[in-house]
Amino acid sequence: MPQEDDMKPARAPKRAAGNPLVAPEVFRHALGHFASGVSVVSAMTPDGVPVGLTISAFSSLSLDPPLVMFALRRASRLHEVFTKARGFAVSVLGADQQDMMKRFSSPGDRFAGLSCEQGFDAAPLVPGAILWLECELHSIQPGGDHTIVIGAVRNARSFPGAPLLYWRGAVFPDQAGG
Repeated sequence: MPQEDDMKPARAPKRAAGNPLVAPEVFRHALGHFASGVSVVSAMTPDGVPVGLTISAFSSLSLDPPLVMFALRRASRLHEVFTKARGFAVSVLGADQQDMMKRFSSPGDRFAGLSCEQGFDAAPLVPGAILWLECELHSIQPGGDHTIVIGAVRNARSFPGAPLLYWRGAVFPDQAGG
């Protein structure tokens, strides 16, 4: 049975001639129907301070050479760190790591009290993740209001567990409410 959310129009009302692009709010709603894994990207500042943030716009890009990419808002306070760092890490969160997702989405010292291994270029690897990718910055590309950060994978380590997913504006599985 369709949910109320499914009954919203699939496309934007007709827009001015010459501008066939879908409206941003319609596009955002539509993409909410695509489940994506929740990851933390991390790096070291030039001063040796660990930084990281939660992302859902992450993907493999190439097998040969092994490349991955993530999208970073140009307005992010960490934009300069990630686009100038020699390397970064991607920690794919497990289904039981909503606390890490919230930690790396909130203000403050996100690494306070965490004991992290270090990856390529000293990028912190989030404990408990189901996948660690250690990356060397390969290139950056413009992507609208985001920058596409591409990394060459130097090391990959995977661990047992199911992924934490972001779907329709919420995390799945919802460990808090079932």
